[in-house]
Amino acid sequence: MSDLSRAPAVPTHCDLVLCARLGETPLAWVARTVRAAEEQGCRIRAVVLWATDVPLAGSRASG
Repeated sequence: MSDLSRAPAVPTHCDLVLCARLGETPLAWVARTVRAAEEQGCRIRAVVLWATDVPLAGSRASG
């Protein structure tokens, strides 16, 4: 997971879905990210926990 300080700027007053990887993403990172989003006026709509690699948007499974 990338550090919040390296994350791209988030527009104010937005809705976010936070994705984290089970057993990989530190709980402290999730807490910092939620706090920073709320300070910027964003709402966290959901926290999605992935047990495997997070799939890339638009990627297709080979087969």
